[in-house]
Amino acid sequence: MKNIFLIATLLVSLLLGGHQSAEAYTWVNKSTEIQAGNQASAQLYSSSYDDPRIRRIGEYLVSKLPNMGSQIKYKYSFRTIKSEWLNALCYPNGNIYLYSSLLNYSDAEIAAIIGHELGHAQNEHYLKSLDKKMWHQLGAAALGRAVAKDNPQIKGLIMQEAELLVSRGYGFDKEWEADQHSFNLMTQTNYSLGAGAVIFSRMRDSYKNIKFSASDNAYNYKFPHPDINERIKKQLELVNTYTKNILQIHENGTVLINGKFIYKEEENPRKAYFNAGSLAREIHDKGLKNISFKCDNIDGQTILANGQVFYEGPEISFTLGYLKDAGCNVIDPEP
Repeated sequence: MKNIFLIATLLVSLLLGGHQSAEAYTWVNKSTEIQAGNQASAQLYSSSYDDPRIRRIGEYLVSKLPNMGSQIKYKYSFRTIKSEWLNALCYPNGNIYLYSSLLNYSDAEIAAIIGHELGHAQNEHYLKSLDKKMWHQLGAAALGRAVAKDNPQIKGLIMQEAELLVSRGYGFDKEWEADQHSFNLMTQTNYSLGAGAVIFSRMRDSYKNIKFSASDNAYNYKFPHPDINERIKKQLELVNTYTKNILQIHENGTVLINGKFIYKEEENPRKAYFNAGSLAREIHDKGLKNISFKCDNIDGQTILANGQVFYEGPEISFTLGYLKDAGCNVIDPEP
């Protein structure tokens, strides 16, 4: 027990000596944090590869961080890992890894995942999680600092802790914060604001019928994170709130405008999340009265909202009628 106490103290104290602030974690030596990320992710980096699409989306999102009033805190890189799992990782050096199965999905869904990982980095969740775990040991910090400074063995423990935190999650509160960050960042882009709910729904379905064990890669995603159904629900609530509830998207695929039923995607609610989520920004930026809904005369089964897909299906005439009842500006199909 004494050894555990001493190790915990040393782990904290190694990171001390940087910049004093009201929050203890900001006393951390930044170079030590980045070194931890470099060493913890070295093997993963060597087995990963550069995918131009992933890198393009990641760099685009990073360019939008200043729009949120955020200083870009790391030199970010975006790498891809060949894997069937739907997952992503962010190390405390700005290296973000996406599993290659995500390449099967839209840019917006990939962006939602990268936005979440950027949320971990921008909010310094590694430092805060390590701080929370170790800070109660600070009664012996002076001793720990004296013994641990530049001690390779103790630095090795820091690297191990980096790997553990990254692979097992940073805690529910920080996962929720990263989800919120992702949504906020998506509002600065042209991506569908429903993409977060879509990709979480895909994750839920991909893991639904798997019997997990602690040795499974997916175990690390499923168990230390908030309930996936609650995350889907929260993402949709964020979309609805962004429009002041003029638009409402429900988990079962029902879409309402001004409290009026418009349509329901019973077989694939994700279509509603994505397509109606694309409308949310238009409502927020331009107001509902400045959005025109019309049938796409090319296929006759798509309704466009200011040129963006809003509904796809056979119930065009009914849906256009419901839009009119909700007070929307509907352009009648050409005869």
